Amino acid sequence: MINLYWDTVRAGMDMWQTGFKLGETMVASSSVVDKRMAILQAAAANPLTGDYREIGQIVPEKVEAFSKAGIKLSQGWWAAHRDIAAQMHHMGALMMRGGIPTLADMQTMSNRGSRAVARAATTAQQTLAPIHKAATANARRLNGRKKTKRG
Repeated sequence: MINLYWDTVRAGMDMWQTGFKLGETMVASSSVVDKRMAILQAAAANPLTGDYREIGQIVPEKVEAFSKAGIKLSQGWWAAHRDIAAQMHHMGALMMRGGIPTLADMQTMSNRGSRAVARAATTAQQTLAPIHKAATANARRLNGRKKTKRG
């Protein structure tokens, strides 16, 4: 029962932090798009003085960030599917045994269920992390700011 409580608390905190990071990512992305549009317009207006180093980073950095995010999402889904399969196996064994589930059975199923909720929240956080990192780093660089202690 204790695991159910703490896993749920941890999942809630992870979801809150992920929502906060998503907001930061959206603000940073908007800033980056504005700056890069100006860079693209300047390069179109005068191709000889365009910032092609910056323009050349646009696609590769997105491929890298979204690839890392996809890997994290895939790993999280596989872990969730393993938990679901173990839960189904356990429930099937209980049904075949007949009778009512024991306290140990209910504890095991509760722990597995709360772990799945916590894992889903952590997966969301880990999936957003590479995109957040790239977007906020670009925003800091393009706006000429140093990284703060909060990060």
